[in-house]
Amino acid sequence: MSVIVIQFVTLDGVVSDPDGTEGSPGGGWAFRHGPEAVAGDKFRLGERLDTGTLLLGRRTWQLFSRLFPLRADPFSTAMNRAPKAVAARTPFDVAAWSNSTLLDGDVQVLFVRAHHGSGVAADDRSGSRHGGAPGGFVISIRGGPAIYHTGDTDLFSDMALVSRFHKIDVMLVCIGDHYTMGPARAAEAVRLVNPREVIPMHYGTFPLLTGTPEAFERELKQRKLKTQLRVMKIGETTALL
Repeated sequence: MSVIVIQFVTLDGVVSDPDGTEGSPGGGWAFRHGPEAVAGDKFRLGERLDTGTLLLGRRTWQLFSRLFPLRADPFSTAMNRAPKAVAARTPFDVAAWSNSTLLDGDVQVLFVRAHHGSGVAADDRSGSRHGGAPGGFVISIRGGPAIYHTGDTDLFSDMALVSRFHKIDVMLVCIGDHYTMGPARAAEAVRLVNPREVIPMHYGTFPLLTGTPEAFERELKQRKLKTQLRVMKIGETTALL
């Protein structure tokens, strides 16, 4: 099994109100910026839409269920055909979008704190406004692993609380530095959470991000941590046991 996390988030860590339905000052950013914001396979899911299952929260499902069933382009057809698992606190009807199933505790998704800026500008002339709380996710699978995706974040001591309530099997941690943790602070985050396995992310995409998996590995060894390091390549999948 592979788990792919697709997160609506701006470059400075905003996750709140991507479609503007909450009426916040900076809301709707996912649909205002960039061409064809919800068209085409921009997340490069490719054949995974034919072999995998989409895990959606209630509000994202409700938004997509009003968009994709009305479309017939290849990506929309694949989205409509794919199995969709919907996580929600209370039951609701998922018949509006084909192949959707409401989860009954099989997967739980917890939104947790991240420490990052959250400014968003409505347009090029406006100054930055508060866009909501940045965050990460803890995904717990019944009979399977618990996965902690830190989101874009710096190190903060409350990370230790995540493992107090969830035994984390896999931790995805940013190591690129400058905008997020670098290798040393990421290793310290691993020490706080104590996952079985850690996968570095958010590095190597442009020169400003100087953190590397090699430096991260050295920092882990200096702290004598037993967490297994798994460095993944672009397009690679991994089994989570």
